[in-house]
Amino acid sequence: MNQESDCKKCSRKKKIEITEAPGDYVIFDCATCGNFRISRMDIPTIEGVPSGARVKIAAWIRDQERYGKPVLLTDALIRSIGARPIPSLSERADRLLSFVIRRVSRLGESFTLVDSVLGAVSVSNEDSEVLYILSYLEAAKSSAKPNPQTTWRSRRKGISTSRS
Repeated sequence: MNQESDCKKCSRKKKIEITEAPGDYVIFDCATCGNFRISRMDIPTIEGVPSGARVKIAAWIRDQERYGKPVLLTDALIRSIGARPIPSLSERADRLLSFVIRRVSRLGESFTLVDSVLGAVSVSNEDSEVLYILSYLEAAKSSAKPNPQTTWRSRRKGISTSRS
C-alpha cells in the first residue's frame, strides 16, 4: 500500500511505500533512506535516534543496497550503527564521488545531484555539509587550490554549480 507518511528513519513527510511483510515486519521504501525492513517492535527505537545517528544509518542502508543486500534494521543494529563515528571528510568525499561515478556512463557527462539522497550518501545532516564536501572536491581537483569562481548552491531540486 502507498500512503503519505513520515518515514520512520528520517522523519520527513513524503509519499513512501509501506508494505506489510511476513511476521511482525514492515518494509519502508524512502527516497532519502532507501529500502529497509524493520520489526514493528523496533520502530520506536528508530524514531528516537538523534539526527546525527540517523544519517549514519541511512548511509549504511545505502551501502547495503549498493551491494544487493536486503536490509533488516533491528534494535541492536540501529544502536550499533548510530554509535559509530562520522567518517572523515575525505571518506565522505570518496562516498560522494563513488555515488556519482555509478550514475554516469562516460567522462564529461553532466549529471544532477538530488538532495534527497546526498545526505545519506555523504553522511551529512545538512545541505551546508554537502556543499562543503563539494567545495573540498573542487579544491582537490584543482591541486588543493580552491577555485574562487565556483559557487555551489543548494536548490529545491538538487545541487548546482556556477562559475563567476
